[in-house]
Amino acid sequence: MDTLPVNKDAIRFYLVRHGETRENQEGILQGQGEGELNRVGLQQAAALAEAFYRIPLDACHASDLPRALDTARVILAAGHRKVTLQPETGLREWALGKWEGRPSQELQEHRPEIFHAFRLEPQEEVPVPGGESPRQFRERLWECMGRLASLHRPGEQVLLVTHGAALGKIFQLATGRLFPENRIPLPDNASVSILHFHPREKAWELVAWNQTAHLKGLPRHPTRV
Repeated sequence: MDTLPVNKDAIRFYLVRHGETRENQEGILQGQGEGELNRVGLQQAAALAEAFYRIPLDACHASDLPRALDTARVILAAGHRKVTLQPETGLREWALGKWEGRPSQELQEHRPEIFHAFRLEPQEEVPVPGGESPRQFRERLWECMGRLASLHRPGEQVLLVTHGAALGKIFQLATGRLFPENRIPLPDNASVSILHFHPREKAWELVAWNQTAHLKGLPRHPTRV
């Protein structure tokens, strides 16, 4: 992973998607289900730890779902033991209600409007039985990102560990690309992206997206959900 000099005028957020789970590998919708890192996911987390070993981190916030917390713990255990892991419910994955635990192919066939909302910004509200609408999901994430930005100062480097659909939505919001036809591919498991927040301008800047060089040599599976 490329290292960047500290930007004293911005807060740098390293956004990491958690390592692979069995559900990721099998194309199962996890949503806010727990999920655990599989063997490959643990290897990916170890590769992340190596990538972050020499990057000075000031803080770490992670979704409170186990697959994200476990990824963050592995990273911090290698060289960042003084950084406290702070669980954040606001960084959770999209709540998919009754669709959680079911194959993504089933959702694509029977409720394509929900499936497409993973990739695109729907023109109209899409109800998700027992879960969050895209608007609720978007507002939860953006409130959380704004709150986290307010907790830190320019020059700080902050690790965030979250989920695929959550990252896609954060990138849409940060770049102002909330259009129905806009598509941002889901980032890979254990990938690293970078956002800067500039407090003076109250502006977000996408600096790097979906970096995976640190995963070289590890098994790779298609990112479906």
